Amino acid sequence: MFHPKKRLGQHFLKDKKAILQIVSLLKGYGGYSSVLEIGPGKGALTRPLYAEYKNLYAIDIDPEVIYFLKNDPFLKNLKNLHLIQGDIRSFPIDRLPDPLGIIGNLPYALGSDIMMHVLNYKDQVPEIIFMLQKEVAERVASPCGSRKYGKISVWIQTYYEVEYIFSLPPESFFPPPMIKSGVLRLRRNDRKKLPLPESFFREVVKKAFMQRRKRLANALRELIPKSSKLSPQLLNKRAEELSANEFIQLSQKIYLDSKPNLNKIIEYNKGNQGQ
Repeated sequence: MFHPKKRLGQHFLKDKKAILQIVSLLKGYGGYSSVLEIGPGKGALTRPLYAEYKNLYAIDIDPEVIYFLKNDPFLKNLKNLHLIQGDIRSFPIDRLPDPLGIIGNLPYALGSDIMMHVLNYKDQVPEIIFMLQKEVAERVASPCGSRKYGKISVWIQTYYEVEYIFSLPPESFFPPPMIKSGVLRLRRNDRKKLPLPESFFREVVKKAFMQRRKRLANALRELIPKSSKLSPQLLNKRAEELSANEFIQLSQKIYLDSKPNLNKIIEYNKGNQGQ
């Protein structure tokens, strides 16, 4: 038997009703039959997950967790249960089956980092269930105009429909954390690709929210070329007033304004379509 490690932010879910609720949220959206569990701990979710999905992967950074699960009387003899010791933040998810559902009870301090890593594999992952710090979960699910709406809200909502499902109190875990947890369901939307480099889009969003109380004209001053013809009405807005779609449009305009030759090529191609 091993004990939860504070340095790894381990808080193991023990609420049986919540466990079944969380597992039931995975609906196989996108037609996947394989699931990756992040942070299996003592296997509270792993056992019911295996009953539903016969090709299950579980990754944990703690070697004691993997050793415990490999020697668990129920789990150790199961076929197609793949236990991986490693850090999900650097794990190549594209090595796993495509499409793939993902579920996990994320360490509070690493929740945002893990979500951003998973986002890099968005085309492989049609559905995600994450349990994380309530404040972070609310931020991810917040619509534009909300005080909690931020850069991670935009980044995630660009590719996923986000639902905040329910909250969990500290007593649902062992040891109980000092804060509440929130459960999210993310389902991949129809957006295949951005009309500009992903890195540039993320930079625009990041800078816009670094000074969220400032108007976009000031917050994005370093990125907007002086020759830009962006609408003054748009630039007078603040970051929290723009939806993910509006951020895409804004980022594309700034990108094209900063690449005049590229802009000319696009206009030329448009003018010659059908000729």
